[in-house]
Amino acid sequence: MSVFAHYLRTALLLLPATSTLAATPSAMQQAEQAAYRYLADYASTHQLADARITLQALPPQRSLPACSQPYSITAADTRFWQRLRFTLRCPGDTGYADIIVRAELNARVLVAQRDIAAGQSIDAASVSTENRELSAMPDALGSLAIAAGQTTRRPIRSGQVLQQRFLQPQILIQRGQAVQIVARHDGIEVSVPGEALQSGGRDELIRVRNLASKRIISAVVLDAGSVAPADAANVAP
Repeated sequence: MSVFAHYLRTALLLLPATSTLAATPSAMQQAEQAAYRYLADYASTHQLADARITLQALPPQRSLPACSQPYSITAADTRFWQRLRFTLRCPGDTGYADIIVRAELNARVLVAQRDIAAGQSIDAASVSTENRELSAMPDALGSLAIAAGQTTRRPIRSGQVLQQRFLQPQILIQRGQAVQIVARHDGIEVSVPGEALQSGGRDELIRVRNLASKRIISAVVLDAGSVAPADAANVAP
């Protein structure tokens, strides 16, 4: 598809579903509109720059009843962008049909500038941005800010797209480490010593032994030396 054709299709998809100048879009057009909105929102949420979306709706295998108003559309399966599935119903009618939309999303994403070992943090010197087709890697990272505070869980090769599945929170507390269990409520702070029974990164839930009460509690990692109990009552001896 040419660049002109892409932008023409995009402009058509952004037209209102109802217009005094044109008939109600067909079921396939409405399914493409729904797919476009889904992928445009995904690109915005994941900070994917220069996003370009290409769509092709396939004819439904089940006939839909004629509908004088826009169909009610529900996203039935969005796991695989090459087969986005939407369920269409005419409001007030029990009939429905599924329409498959084949989609591609091209956007600028982070790419490793060099080999990155497991356990390393990602910085501006280790990555660049390139335009890639993301159908096979929807968890690709579009912004360095998303990778902040995380480290690689596996080696990443030079030229490889950075994906969220390759990262993990930076470990702040190690198993066996002495920690402070801190609870704050209405301006009052209570702190007791504890022992981490699991390693964890910021905001992760780990098991901690309250050394005052000897109870094992669930706690959220705050920083390199303190946790907050998931249940504030567990901080008291």
